[in-house]
Amino acid sequence: GSLRDAWLSLSCVREAAGAISHYVGLFSGLSERQAAAGRIQYLSSYDTLTALPNRNLFGDRLEQALLTARRFDRGTAVILLDLDRFSLVNETLGPPAGDEVLLEVARRMKLQVREGDTVGRRAGNEFGFVMANLGHEHDALALAQRMLDAIAVPFNVAGQTLVITASIGISVSPKNGDAGEAMLKCADTALHRAKQAGRNIFRFYSPEMDADASRRLGLETALRDAL
Repeated sequence: GSLRDAWLSLSCVREAAGAISHYVGLFSGLSERQAAAGRIQYLSSYDTLTALPNRNLFGDRLEQALLTARRFDRGTAVILLDLDRFSLVNETLGPPAGDEVLLEVARRMKLQVREGDTVGRRAGNEFGFVMANLGHEHDALALAQRMLDAIAVPFNVAGQTLVITASIGISVSPKNGDAGEAMLKCADTALHRAKQAGRNIFRFYSPEMDADASRRLGLETALRDAL
């Protein structure tokens, strides 16, 4: 009694004289093909472990948030969160334990964001957040602190209690740009600064960070050439 989609192929059967005597209909179910197409679409947009938006969908959501922010003269924040020394978990307890931690991190992070915001998994142990309709930078600061507090709660994995920390980099529009790629670059620079500062903290992007990074890169290149 249920409805099913199917391909119908019709062929005619002719007599010796050429007149059509019968038609033969061949039905082919589409459920498997549709399921495969849906799976491909899902894999192109979502992370298979955490079911969070992947890098591609995260970028699309960011561009949509920036477009809406420009239209209504609002701001947008990009927050990148990287788990500190996460490789030690995989090396000591094994990849399955690492997956458990990532799943729990994803669960905790989803509890911190508002409806309409986006949380995604951009890489192995890096998560990204798009805070849309940003009224003030302090809102992003408060969210970053809640994330650090949520990560600080001990994890129970493989019969052991683990204490994990995270570093966070933040960029805000329009101060740090109004294009997705520029926002991500600024947030990544701020994240790198947070790790340099000792981890388990967050940092906002500032133009001085970029200028300092360029100077350091130029100095390193010059030193290599000199040596």
